[in-house]
Amino acid sequence: MIVNSAVLQALAVGLSDIFNTTFSQLKANSVYERLATVINMPNSTSVDYAWLSDVPSVREWISGDRQLKDLQAYKYTIAKKDYEATIGVSRDDIMFDRLAIVTPRIMDLASSGASHYDELIFKLIKDNGLAFDGANFFGTHLIKDTAGTTLSSYTNKATKKLSEDSLYDAIATMAKIKSDSNRPLAVRPNLLIVGPDNEGLADQLLNAPTKANGATNPLYKKLEVIVTAHFSGEEYALLDTTKSLKPFILQITKEFSFTAMDQQTDEYVFTKKIYRFGVDAMHNVGYSLPFLAFYSDGTVA
Repeated sequence: MIVNSAVLQALAVGLSDIFNTTFSQLKANSVYERLATVINMPNSTSVDYAWLSDVPSVREWISGDRQLKDLQAYKYTIAKKDYEATIGVSRDDIMFDRLAIVTPRIMDLASSGASHYDELIFKLIKDNGLAFDGANFFGTHLIKDTAGTTLSSYTNKATKKLSEDSLYDAIATMAKIKSDSNRPLAVRPNLLIVGPDNEGLADQLLNAPTKANGATNPLYKKLEVIVTAHFSGEEYALLDTTKSLKPFILQITKEFSFTAMDQQTDEYVFTKKIYRFGVDAMHNVGYSLPFLAFYSDGTVA
């Protein structure tokens, strides 16, 4: 095969179609949209989420003036990060029509991109970085009024192993959390995240209509189970993703896109006889409201 501009253009179109088709198919199996609020910000390199501290409650309108809830002195910014993955295709593979060995590599690029958002979200959970209030996302959080006075606190991190009792304790802990106006936030977790080691137990606790002794299982279908290899051992997490804002934020500046660097005049082509094909994207992840999540490392029975 003579390698010319027409051949390279047709190749780029074909490989792009393979990437986009595979990416869409694999993305359908991702869970990030169930865990995180996706915010598309194509014109911003960073976004300040100070408004996360503003959870107003509805009050009776008596005075005739609306009560504006001021943002507290918090600053929480998510800045975009650049991601890319690139493969090289030998000119000989194109010249001698060995493209069958290129297709799986393009599909691997698509697979890496499709799973990337999930990986970032689960890493966010594991890293337990700082939330908007300056405390670790999983830890003790202070409820303050606009003057900065501490009204109450809650802890969304534990050490108990997964069990019927520990699940009830976690659910109750989340349900009891109140706002700075002493208003229940109506938090009800709907997802349980476990690793492979806890999959059997989670299935027994939540997906079996009866217990081993034949008694009715009160936890049956109370939570949906998500199993991920990003969790290990006894750790688990509960999330309330029923609200308009989910526990985590995926901020997308630029979606994954396929690029062919296949110009005959490309220095890399001239010196190495290699055509490059890659994907790139701009995005980042962050934490939203800590009371929407609960984590246990499962180190204590």
